[in-house]
Amino acid sequence: MDAVRGVRLICENGFKPGSHFYHLGDGQFAYHVSFETWSSIYFKCVMYERGCRGRAILKQGGRFSETKGHNHPPDPDFVGERHFRENVLEEIENNVRFAGYQDILDQFRSDQRYALWHRSRFEKFFK
Repeated sequence: MDAVRGVRLICENGFKPGSHFYHLGDGQFAYHVSFETWSSIYFKCVMYERGCRGRAILKQGGRFSETKGHNHPPDPDFVGERHFRENVLEEIENNVRFAGYQDILDQFRSDQRYALWHRSRFEKFFK
């Protein structure tokens, strides 16, 4: 577990409408808000439903610390994969009348803005 450190968390859109996840921008772990008090925000790992009990706390003033360890290694591709999937789904939703599903996926597979690692694994995001 990490020592206490002052941070600013990055808030990203989740897959469900109105949902969010948070990360430090360091390619380590991502969290959902578990609950809040007047002085702290408690987080659980986004892999909680898959068995990870990783927890963290953000105290007033920006002091962040992990309070329980994770049962999986950090995933430096997590945020990039989420962005890739979100953008593909948005494109499908907006252009489904003008292009086929496979055409849109092929377009994103060739898009150089995304790392080759993400583009080569695109099938994984939609299963």
